[in-house]
Amino acid sequence: MRSMGQLYRSGTGGARRGSVLLLAIFFLFVLFLLAVAFVVLIPTELSAALQERLWMESSYAADAGMQEATAMLEWQLSHGVEPVAAGLDSVTVDGALGEWTYRVTITPDASTPPNGTNSLRVYRLESVASLFGRARRAARAMIRQDSFARFSSFWDKREDESGNVLYLGSAIQDGPVHSNGQIRLVLPMTWFADPSKAAFFLANVSQAYSDPNKPGDSIMYVSFDAQEHAEVRPYDEHGNPIPGRYEKLLKDGRPALTTGVRPIEMPADHGGIRNAAWGSGDSPPSAATPPGVFVNSQAGKVSGGIYVHGDSDEVKMEVVDGNFRVNVKQGAKTVVITEVNNPISLPPGSIVNGTPQSAGMPVPEGSTVVARDDQFEVLSGSTNGVIFSSGTINSFSGTYKGRRTVEADVAADKDVVIGGDLLRLDTTRGEKPTEGSTDTLGVVGKNVRIGKTAPRDLYLYGVFYAGKKDANGESSGSFKVDEYKTRWPPGMMYIFGGVIKARAGVEEGYDDKGRAAGYSSKKVYDPSLATAPPPFFPTYSKFRLTCYEETNP
Repeated sequence: MRSMGQLYRSGTGGARRGSVLLLAIFFLFVLFLLAVAFVVLIPTELSAALQERLWMESSYAADAGMQEATAMLEWQLSHGVEPVAAGLDSVTVDGALGEWTYRVTITPDASTPPNGTNSLRVYRLESVASLFGRARRAARAMIRQDSFARFSSFWDKREDESGNVLYLGSAIQDGPVHSNGQIRLVLPMTWFADPSKAAFFLANVSQAYSDPNKPGDSIMYVSFDAQEHAEVRPYDEHGNPIPGRYEKLLKDGRPALTTGVRPIEMPADHGGIRNAAWGSGDSPPSAATPPGVFVNSQAGKVSGGIYVHGDSDEVKMEVVDGNFRVNVKQGAKTVVITEVNNPISLPPGSIVNGTPQSAGMPVPEGSTVVARDDQFEVLSGSTNGVIFSSGTINSFSGTYKGRRTVEADVAADKDVVIGGDLLRLDTTRGEKPTEGSTDTLGVVGKNVRIGKTAPRDLYLYGVFYAGKKDANGESSGSFKVDEYKTRWPPGMMYIFGGVIKARAGVEEGYDDKGRAAGYSSKKVYDPSLATAPPPFFPTYSKFRLTCYEETNP
């Protein structure tokens, strides 16, 4: 027979076992609910992960299409192949990235061939990425060809056409600099030890030349004896940067210098400028045609720019009463072209478009007037800003308004000779242009020469392009000073813009008596030339992304 204590303990044990059972059932129920939740949640998470993976892969595939299309355009233009043939609105590029496929549609804008004649090509790219035939992602972008106008200084070779090596000094370069050949930099032996010396390359510097067998950065550093010295090198014998030295050459230090980049080739011909100046109509005049000035039109409206056939004694720009005017002198004849921004009136008795006018004739805004002796041709519209000369321009100067490009036929080895200041209407002489200003000038020739009649203090606003490459890849032409030894004491040349040249040209040196002669120069970069270059200014086969977006197809 059990005692009361035994009965109490036996009843307590049963209650505890019941509580444990209830707790076990409760936790099993909770675990069941969690399992059910995971069963529901895992497919959702797997789907989300799959969608994220598909999104990333589709983005990579669409971007790969963009990269392939851009590379194809650059290759075609560098090999003289027109990407979009006449008669086509667009072309497509197909490719694959793993299991993904993409199709890119390349569409030129309204001014890009075959729609227009602008050498600064702009294309719209649309890349659609698909997986197993189903479109998953679309990317859209606008790309624009790079212009030589973006450089503050550019050389194809640092030797002149006689083979003489010209060195680069420590003058301030506040814009991008590029050289296809080796840059040779001359510095005082005490440059790095002198605390007063500071960086003179204020933007990026690039060079195509590279010597992998030599330590360092492939730039040649010499002192005034034209010999290399460790004291003027920014790196040690192993090629390692010496602390603080690159910062005395480049504002942003060693990262601002890149060597071994792809060469930027200068074209042999700038047919786009010639064609833009001629506009529509018959073919340009042959060599047998007498010299003359042409402003072509269709149905009374200007269809191009100003085409000068033959050599010019003088081409002078001016702005009169707010109207841009170009005076072209060839022998005894002078032709004056006026773009009318503010209305003018031609005098009584004028012969206008072949008809004598007894009274004065008003000419409205938005017209172009071509004056030959006492006869006037009045056309609607303005020129496209291009002046092309099939011969040498023996004196070029003046003040300009708007965006202008002037070329003496590079393909025919013709030069532009600067006879005086080249000034912008929107900028005070001697001051730096403000960003976003609308007046820009490009000057293009086999050689761009500072003539003997140029003033001692010379102000040049614009970007100057001198030289070309022939079919064998040999470069010729330069920016230089005519008979520099006769200019003593030396003058001062202020360039607000940039200089692009195939070969180094002599701007300053020593006369026969050992005195400094020629022109010292000060260059100030105009960044607006990179974003809004002069019309039809030479370009190279490199594209820059201007906008990009990704969407669902």
